[in-house]
Amino acid sequence: MSNSSIILADPTSFEEPLLDTKLSIVTDDDNELISVSQVGLGCASQDVLLACASAAKVRRLSLAKRIYDS
Repeated sequence: MSNSSIILADPTSFEEPLLDTKLSIVTDDDNELISVSQVGLGCASQDVLLACASAAKVRRLSLAKRIYDS
């Protein structure tokens, strides 16, 4: 990841308009990638994409546990 790459997971409505690039990653119940979309002028490197995909999988498991164990 380059020094100019900052990953901001789940930005607020205030932060989102300030971003150059938005990357959305969707996973299924088996934690497999379903969709990856990028909007904006920046170009995410492979390192950034892998870091975001990994973070999305961890976040999905955390959210699923909160939803289904409640």
